[in-house]
Amino acid sequence: MPGDAGATVAGGQADDVEQGPPTVGLGARYVDGLVTVTGTEIRHALRCLAAGRGHVTESSGAVPVAALFAGKVPSFGRTVAIVAGRGIALPVLASVLARPRPEKTSRPRGEDVRP
Repeated sequence: MPGDAGATVAGGQADDVEQGPPTVGLGARYVDGLVTVTGTEIRHALRCLAAGRGHVTESSGAVPVAALFAGKVPSFGRTVAIVAGRGIALPVLASVLARPRPEKTSRPRGEDVRP
């Protein structure tokens, strides 16, 4: 479905969704809902994963963690976020890591970030 994602730090999330089988059908069958995250939330997740755990991922790969940190998806007990991809440009990673960490880190209740 064509859309106007605009500029995003997570370029892998900006692609159009292919209409018709199998994409839309699989989504309708297996996806309960969709959430959006901001570039700031993605950068925060990238920073926490890289600086806090030594896990470098591309921006799109950090989206599940960004959604958890922002409280946009529920977290009950042990929660799994699939983090994948290492295709981040060095200047983007350097820019993200150069910013100071926010004073208050939002995390799912007492959970730790584990690569």
